[in-house]
Amino acid sequence: MKEKGAPSHGISQRDHLPIRTRRCLPPGDTLQELLDERGLTQHELATRTDLSTKHINQLIKGAVALTPETALRLERALGTPAHVWNNLESAYQSHRARQAETERLHADEARLDTFPVKELIKRGCIQRWNNRTDQLRPASMERPAG
Repeated sequence: MKEKGAPSHGISQRDHLPIRTRRCLPPGDTLQELLDERGLTQHELATRTDLSTKHINQLIKGAVALTPETALRLERALGTPAHVWNNLESAYQSHRARQAETERLHADEARLDTFPVKELIKRGCIQRWNNRTDQLRPASMERPAG
């Protein structure tokens, strides 16, 4: 019997936390958890999905993206809906893109020293942000400090 409030798709509660409060894991981590729970090997999953064992291993390691076609194969083999796999992949790729952007912005923080940021904030020309990296981000991407 399923516990009240337990996820029905095999995804843990950590996947319902806001992205900024958790580390975003590749869908392969969830895939490995499901294989472990069900006592399946990567080779057995490869056979069920008609994918190579190497490809399954690369999915688990996050070395290749999980495509919509692969999501459908996993749905047929494991019963977890394709949209769950697609959502996990989308969240993971979005998280990676945001991390890359933050790293680029962090490298540009020195540019802020060439502008009178405090004065511009005081005059209402720009908004105050929680940290220097966010100050470089376009206004539409983040919420200013309140």
